[in-house]
Amino acid sequence: MELGKGPEHKSREAQPRERRRLGCALMALYSSLGGGCSPGLWFFPQVASDSTSVLIPPQGNPAIMSAALLPKPQMRRLLARRMKFHLLGAFLVSMTSAALYKFGVAEPRKRAYAEFYKNYDPVKDFETMKAAGVFECAPPK
Repeated sequence: MELGKGPEHKSREAQPRERRRLGCALMALYSSLGGGCSPGLWFFPQVASDSTSVLIPPQGNPAIMSAALLPKPQMRRLLARRMKFHLLGAFLVSMTSAALYKFGVAEPRKRAYAEFYKNYDPVKDFETMKAAGVFECAPPK
């Protein structure tokens, strides 16, 4: 076997044998690291020698899963589903922040201005500023 080439360049009959050998090497490595593994359990699924190539799930240990046991990923309408979720989230965040600003900043500010202008006399304020010499066009008396 040349360096850098995998079992893909070998014949179909030699590929399962190569995978079994690689599986045995991985089981030995796993066992030497402290894990336990039964000798009948393979890390790689075995491929049939005919043209069907069926995946055989491992037996005995539920911790090792095969590709045949995994669910298929959802590929269609994925963007539309995510957009609905994110648009709803953005709408809720914007409504919450608008309500917090209205009741936390705008309404107290309106009440403060209403309270200030309830007792405000602009003529009296003008006379106070005129007496202090703020205006150049209206000299103090």
